Amino acid sequence: MTLTARGKPRQPHVGSSMTWERVLRPVRHRAVHALRVAAEHGDTGRLGELLDPAVAVVVESGDAENPLIRMVSGTYDAVPVLVHGLSAQRGQVVDERPVNGYAGLVLSRDDERTAAVTVDFAGRLIRSVWIRLSPQG
Repeated sequence: MTLTARGKPRQPHVGSSMTWERVLRPVRHRAVHALRVAAEHGDTGRLGELLDPAVAVVVESGDAENPLIRMVSGTYDAVPVLVHGLSAQRGQVVDERPVNGYAGLVLSRDDERTAAVTVDFAGRLIRSVWIRLSPQG
């Protein structure tokens, strides 16, 4: 609570969703960074701590004519998929960059984008990871 110019108590202004987005942005960036580091190093224990127990990992082929989508759910199945896709591999670069305006990851090889990764949250835990292979743009 704050005081007005006359010394009367005033309720704090509840901001728009954009205000909350600004508050949550650093938390999400740190979580995406932690996800990248844990997966790159194959730290399955730490990766499991970052994920919501009901996490969903969706992999989309990126083929506009014949899209193929595969999904796994739960940390038991999600952790190996994330380690396999994001671990340090020869020639692969994983950058932390905005994807669709939110904290995400962009994978590339030989300066060509091979995947874009978006992350959604349930509180501080990662609720879903969407991996689009061969993204455009």
